[in-house]
Amino acid sequence: MLRPDLRLGRCGLRGRGRGAARHLRRRVLRASLGAGPAQGEGAAAHGRLDRRGRGLPAGHGEQGLRARRGGGGDAEPRHAHCRGALVRRAADQGVGQPDAGRAGLPYRAQGLLQHPPGEPRALGRGHEGRRRRGHARVRRQRRAPPDPSGRAQQQRAVGLAATRAGDASEGRPSVLLAGRTPALEWAALQLRRAGFEPRPLERGDDPPPAAALLVDLDDEAWRGRDEEAARAAAAAGCPLVLLSAFGRQPGARRGSDLTVSAAAGLLHVTGTPSDPEQRPAVLSPHQADALAGSFAALWIGALALTGATSGVTELTKLECLAIATSWAAVQWLYTGVAPSRLGVSVYQPSGVFEAKDGPVYTIIVRDEQWARLREAMGEPEWAGWEIFGSQQGRLDGAELLAPRIAAWLAQHTREEVLDLSLRHRLPFALANRPDQAAALQEQLDGEPDHAQWLYRTTAAPQADTPAPREAIEARAARDPRRPLAGMLVIDVSTVWATPYVGQLLGQLGARVIKIESQRRLDDVRPVITYLDPHADGEADWDRSGGFREVNRGKESVLLDLTTAEGRALLHRLVARADVLLSNLTPGAERARRLGLHEDELWAANPGLVIGRLSAYQPGSQLEGMTGYGYGMLLMCGFGYAGPDRPWSDRSIAYPDPLCATALTLGLLRALEERDHSGRGALVESTLFGVSAALMREFGADRATPAAYEGCLPCQHEEWIAVTCADAGDLAATAEVLRVALDDGDPEAALSEGSRVWDAQSLQVALRQRGVIAERVLDLREVVRGGELTASGQLHVPEGETHLHFASPWVHDGQRIDVRGRAPWLGEHTAAVLAELLAIDAGELRGLQERQVSW
Repeated sequence: MLRPDLRLGRCGLRGRGRGAARHLRRRVLRASLGAGPAQGEGAAAHGRLDRRGRGLPAGHGEQGLRARRGGGGDAEPRHAHCRGALVRRAADQGVGQPDAGRAGLPYRAQGLLQHPPGEPRALGRGHEGRRRRGHARVRRQRRAPPDPSGRAQQQRAVGLAATRAGDASEGRPSVLLAGRTPALEWAALQLRRAGFEPRPLERGDDPPPAAALLVDLDDEAWRGRDEEAARAAAAAGCPLVLLSAFGRQPGARRGSDLTVSAAAGLLHVTGTPSDPEQRPAVLSPHQADALAGSFAALWIGALALTGATSGVTELTKLECLAIATSWAAVQWLYTGVAPSRLGVSVYQPSGVFEAKDGPVYTIIVRDEQWARLREAMGEPEWAGWEIFGSQQGRLDGAELLAPRIAAWLAQHTREEVLDLSLRHRLPFALANRPDQAAALQEQLDGEPDHAQWLYRTTAAPQADTPAPREAIEARAARDPRRPLAGMLVIDVSTVWATPYVGQLLGQLGARVIKIESQRRLDDVRPVITYLDPHADGEADWDRSGGFREVNRGKESVLLDLTTAEGRALLHRLVARADVLLSNLTPGAERARRLGLHEDELWAANPGLVIGRLSAYQPGSQLEGMTGYGYGMLLMCGFGYAGPDRPWSDRSIAYPDPLCATALTLGLLRALEERDHSGRGALVESTLFGVSAALMREFGADRATPAAYEGCLPCQHEEWIAVTCADAGDLAATAEVLRVALDDGDPEAALSEGSRVWDAQSLQVALRQRGVIAERVLDLREVVRGGELTASGQLHVPEGETHLHFASPWVHDGQRIDVRGRAPWLGEHTAAVLAELLAIDAGELRGLQERQVSW
């Protein structure tokens, strides 16, 4: 999630002037006339109030909405080579920058939504008719650049797996992929981007030497064959990484992406609030598979730093997807309010509204965003009503607010809404159909290979002294469970996605210091929907469950970076650090104002690896927009249910953990490169880029090789997710439900039969017949059910009083996680400044009096 830039000023048009900019925009920056929900910062999960109306004030509709008690979220597209060259040239020349003096649409949205001639190109392979579901397609990458240092011959000894037979021509360590599943397909994309060579391994093959063997036990060919996989890994001389839906223990149930989503609680919060009969929605065809593939690829990248040649790491797709719903679950654990796909969003205004020429997605999370929206609307009289002056008031008055927002949006085109979002830094977005999203995605990046959209890396201009070979070999001998031990990370980020990168680095063994101040708190610390109302004696900013979830194990240091002294102290810390994390809205002026521009940071430490996460690509027309993760899905074409059907505008911010894992893998790669070159790097990832890559990889086509897959209604407004792998499973399901099937779509008949069942009984009956079935759990049931607590992922960390989520990695039987709780604000200031900067108590008092450290 991103922190909106509250003080970013307008910039004048630079380069060739306005006429040239308009001409270039028309040539380069086209996207289709749009639709659909979109955009936002990396969004916190939306706390929901369900249609039963518990806890809501009167006047919320005939059904009397009641709050459900339960829990509670940075991308780039494809482009033709010639058009990409124009985009890069425009960025180099400064063309396309905001122009505060233009009439009409003065910001970068000008011309962005022009409809290209001809038919729009479909984005996903499902639309192109080339979709090969279930196949981990392994692509070859361009030849690696020359290696004058001879690193390719030393990789195993210095931290990457040794260059193996079969990939010596490219100098890329190979990773063996056993199975043909979407999870492995996404892992292959991540690994290829990180410099590995993914290679398929079939059963019975003689495995070549490799850096790792990744096996998906949900593949029919490898189901139940973990011992055979272990023998293959031993033959390859590499660690083994095992993926499965619900574990490989005896009696573990089978699962599909749909049923894993149901068990993780994701389906319960995804959908539309307008119709309780609307089925729980799947935003991405492979949402569990993609996160599982991301965590698997990240772990392989971490193991490669240690040169590990053995060991077994297990991941379940349930636990990987549970990371995406963790904030929602923690919201319930801390406040007793659980998100739901039905009812009114805690954040108002929120939802998909119709502009003049199509739908747009709106969300207001904080009061300062509401103030900027009022300014954008021209301060209408009703916007000043007292009831709309606070988040709680806007929630209470949602039925009054929604029609007024709708009426205002109906007066504007989508392009005008996008422009106002840029000008006033509002986390709005377009709601795009998949075909409409394709054109937009292709305008914002010149790379045709969507693996490059995951992150991009820029080397520092100068090199520090490379690490001596002895130091590199010592790092290669580290404990595989803590591959980053001894490294220091400075975290100046806020909200979810980028702080979660810091926590991932901490789980991998790094020391993480979080820089904050009372002037610039982490945005999640004061959010009322995460504050524990029962935590007596703690400051409000220390009671946030959302903050505690992604900042455990970190140290908090107070430095006000708006002061010259604060920036100087930051740069002294940077001189000792290996990594710095930030998620400012892109812009050199803002970064320099806080001492976070890469030139300043590299001046302090040429070997520093900088990780940045933002909503949109730096240098693109939309770089100045703030955005929440769920808006990115809508911007990229997810959430479209079909003509004349409501948009799926309720969910968690799924792109946040997806983007966080991609950025972390890029940082690991940059750290490995730094060991040999001494050169730092800037690694940039965006919510939009990762969401676009997900759409390009899998498309929005929900077609499945299964005979039937979907959610069936049951008694008491419950649902059950069912996957019939073949005709036999479908016949067994029909027999259990006592319905007859014809040659048409079986859903209507199955739904009629399922309505007389309670979901739990139907789940048991279908599983007894070998059918993959899972109740659609709400987040309270996910937490209370015990599956995640029994596995050790959901636990009470040392020093905490609530349950929190550990990583999904279990290496050689040990759960990987940080130690200790999240820090109180400024808790470690004195100790860290004394240890790293030799600042004594007297100097610290002076810093506090001058409000440098406060």
